[in-house]
Amino acid sequence: MIWVVDKRVVTHLVESCNRLFELPVRVEFEYQCDDGRYVEGSLKTKPLFNEAQVLKTCPDISREELNASVADSVRRDILEYIKKK
Repeated sequence: MIWVVDKRVVTHLVESCNRLFELPVRVEFEYQCDDGRYVEGSLKTKPLFNEAQVLKTCPDISREELNASVADSVRRDILEYIKKK
């Protein structure tokens, strides 16, 4: 078994104040491989984005709601990316 560490930029869509905009999220992630295959449940992500600016621009979104939605988008995108490899 080996651990793979990688970086990727994911685009997260944010809907706020009657508008939709793209939020680029830089993600550092790692996961475990066994015989070249992804080991389920081993994915760890570290998303980086300008949270303060997003919250300032979109006052109707709470910090918890924003972080949860970003984490979901990041996880889906990274898992799709890993499974294509």
